[in-house]
Amino acid sequence: FKKDILKRIEVEGDILDSSYFAYFEETDMCHRVWLAGYRIVYAYKSVIFHKMGATSSSLNNAFVQYHSFKNRINSYSKNLGTRLFWQILPFHIFLSICMAWYMLFRGKFSIWLAIHRAIWWNIRSLRRTRKKRKIIQQHIRAFADDQLQEKIMRYPSYRYYQSFLTGSFDYKDNGLSHRT
Repeated sequence: FKKDILKRIEVEGDILDSSYFAYFEETDMCHRVWLAGYRIVYAYKSVIFHKMGATSSSLNNAFVQYHSFKNRINSYSKNLGTRLFWQILPFHIFLSICMAWYMLFRGKFSIWLAIHRAIWWNIRSLRRTRKKRKIIQQHIRAFADDQLQEKIMRYPSYRYYQSFLTGSFDYKDNGLSHRT
């Protein structure tokens, strides 16, 4: 990223939201880059080695899920315009609660609790989130939701979602194989 772009998308002096420990922080930043009217280009000749879950593997799964759910909800709350906010966020929270209850029925109380804690963190942080949302919507946003939606929406296969429920990240989606 060019320095002037990073400066343009700062919110309260942060490029990456300082309330995020890990998980979804780069996606949150990319949403603001797109909202500001910039492109993010896939450098297909680049080679990046990334061990999926290298950090997460040493952490408690409930801790990981808490931050993942917390940050995703918070990022959507800040970055989505009014129409997408009301179209996506309530449904996402509903699915998060369903996932939590599914985990409870599977005997994973700590995951159930982590997801509920993530939702409550967002409720408790509403004032701060609204302040950040106002900055993003009034000072960073350069175009409408429809253009953002093209960039953020992805329609993975059923197996993608099934992999999260089973804990087996072994699926094939859009011609790409993923295995961890």
